Amino acid sequence: MFDLDSWSKRHSEPEPRVHEELTSTARKRIAHTLRVVPDEEIAKTYNLLIERTGEDPTQFGEGHSMSEGQYKFIIQNADQDVILDYLELLLNMLWRSEETVPRGTTYLYDEKELIPLCRKIEMALVEEGVLIQMKPSPSEEMVTDDWQRYSDYDKILFQQLSDETIIESDQELRILSLGDEWQDPLEGDNEAWELYKEGTFTYAIPEKLYNSLEAVCEKICVDLEGWLDKDPGVGQCISKLREKGLFTPNDEMVAEWEKIASGIQIGVQRAGNDRKRHENIDQDYLILLLHQVSSFLTFVIKRYEDGYHETSS
Repeated sequence: MFDLDSWSKRHSEPEPRVHEELTSTARKRIAHTLRVVPDEEIAKTYNLLIERTGEDPTQFGEGHSMSEGQYKFIIQNADQDVILDYLELLLNMLWRSEETVPRGTTYLYDEKELIPLCRKIEMALVEEGVLIQMKPSPSEEMVTDDWQRYSDYDKILFQQLSDETIIESDQELRILSLGDEWQDPLEGDNEAWELYKEGTFTYAIPEKLYNSLEAVCEKICVDLEGWLDKDPGVGQCISKLREKGLFTPNDEMVAEWEKIASGIQIGVQRAGNDRKRHENIDQDYLILLLHQVSSFLTFVIKRYEDGYHETSS
């Protein structure tokens, strides 16, 4: 029986695994995490929100406790910017506020209480694939450096990691991975995303990405076209793809892609021992790598599949 991927399998669009906006699930997780905050602190933050932004969310209406109003506001408010304004004000007020705590008091909440709360919010964003991060990161590995004393930084802030372009490139690559042809070579990319969503911000992610770069390039150059012998490496494969005209008319982009591949390879090699493999990498840098690799792999596969191999010399 001949091999054939069905139309629906080739063209169906999987559920996005990354989002520019707060998802409903992320909102529920964050709202539930903050239910432990006392009504008094919620009321102070609500009043401060109105003072600072002029926003007066209807979810904080009469007939509800402040805790219930906060819960409904985070889940129901359509304006993400207002929610993030509120979260920043609340977390900074909970940590320390010279306006609301007695003179001489440094911490409103013990860091042993607040760090786990912030960690839960951070993981809701990461695990739900929301492209927003908390700075500084309350990850356990970062506590000693960034969270031990409030005076080490100015504020707890939320920052956008990327835009819709990473969502588009990831979706295109995931559609390609649904077919039998590219499922195995793209396994490393999928594993890298799973590690990211688990909050494993280590060199394990670049390793997985490099595995996919190598597997896709070798599948074309060795398995499908026989241009190179077994195990040629990414650099040699990219050079061969360039020589064969795969990148035309985008040839000027090859140098940039070669630097990306080389940089990932060097990083993986330097992290070869167990100690460095488990060291943390900045979350925003990992998003950059995930974006660049998915864009490159999508371009190479689609360029090849769009008839290149039928017309090339």
